[in-house]
Amino acid sequence: MPDNEPKIIVKPNLVIFKDTEHWDGIWQKILSEYGSTIAISWVLKRELGFTIRRHTHWINFFADGAKVGGYSQDQIHLDFYNESALSWFQLKYL
Repeated sequence: MPDNEPKIIVKPNLVIFKDTEHWDGIWQKILSEYGSTIAISWVLKRELGFTIRRHTHWINFFADGAKVGGYSQDQIHLDFYNESALSWFQLKYL
């Protein structure tokens, strides 16, 4: 990934971590604050207002306007259920 590309993208009700290492640090912090039961999807949704999705994003690269190849990128997507949960997450963890 080029250095000038953002590694974390925030969209309405969605946060995308393009680099799983950034997410791993935040996840460890969440686990230490809330305990291991937060890893249960419905507990995570109830307590923090989001669910976690692992996503493989395919990135094409081009030369002279023609596709010459591509590669996959593992990403973490956080799907938020309301704007206030997203705002709280941004203030606390980002």
